[in-house]
Amino acid sequence: AKNRESIVACCQSLGQIGDPASIEPLAKILMPGMPEKLFFWRKRYGVDVRASAALAVAQIDHPRVSEILAGCAEDKDPRIREIARSKMPSGDRHVERETTKG
Repeated sequence: AKNRESIVACCQSLGQIGDPASIEPLAKILMPGMPEKLFFWRKRYGVDVRASAALAVAQIDHPRVSEILAGCAEDKDPRIREIARSKMPSGDRHVERETTKG
């Protein structure tokens, strides 16, 4: 539990710093687009860590952020989905909904 608390604190700090160099390490915690490994990844990190990583990524001003959040918009965990969808630009949310309907 202490390890998870430390990782959550690190994610929060990285988001506040806003350095684009933090994007990839945070994205690795989220692992969007890799459903076959996601069960083990979710179990390893837990939703609290993954949610902190999603919020941290959303705080960074970089074009890659939209891609990462779009990959999380259909996450199995509702907290991750909500964070991803609420932080994506409105145009990206519209595109995501359109692609999931068809």
